Amino acid sequence: MTHTSHRQGTIESLRRDWIVLMMATRGINDKNCNPKIQKFFQLGLQHGPVNGGTALVGNALSIGWEKLLDGVGKNSNVRSGLMLFDNPEKVAAFVKDLVRAELGVSVVVTGLHAGVDQICHEAGIRRHTAQYSLGVWGKTSRLPPPKILELTTMCGHGCIPFNLVRRMAKAVQAGTLTLERAAAEIGKPCICGAFNTTRGQTLLQEYIACMG
Repeated sequence: MTHTSHRQGTIESLRRDWIVLMMATRGINDKNCNPKIQKFFQLGLQHGPVNGGTALVGNALSIGWEKLLDGVGKNSNVRSGLMLFDNPEKVAAFVKDLVRAELGVSVVVTGLHAGVDQICHEAGIRRHTAQYSLGVWGKTSRLPPPKILELTTMCGHGCIPFNLVRRMAKAVQAGTLTLERAAAEIGKPCICGAFNTTRGQTLLQEYIACMG
């Protein structure tokens, strides 16, 4: 399973949102797997990722790619890594590299299902499993507007506060922050690196337009 299935938004918006997650299984293939996760990041960096990270070390927005790779190599407890891209062509090339590398660790690709199937086909493999999110249940009236949720659900662990989005939007509106900087600040609490700053800038701009 993955924590990246709960992203919200239009089909057009999600066409620019692709995640590749590598995760070992405790007690099966997690022993001394941090060099494999480090290799995963090294391969992914060749294809222009937008963001990435792992919970035990941090994300690229906060610490940068160099410290991220170094931290993964030094931390023997690291069992997973995540890379985020803004187009499927980059993901397809990355997945091909992963197939050739034969690292022996499970890989999950999150994106539009037809696109994921095409990526697998181009890499010469077949999708094993599909997972869907059933949405949000309960007192949904207490949730913020959809435009905020489109931003915050890019962190599957729910680490991005709604009010952080509101504060960054006001800062952009006031001219004290650029869209690029504001999107990066919103994404920093998502320690896994699953926040897409490319898509985030567009969504933030759309939210600001709704603010009036």
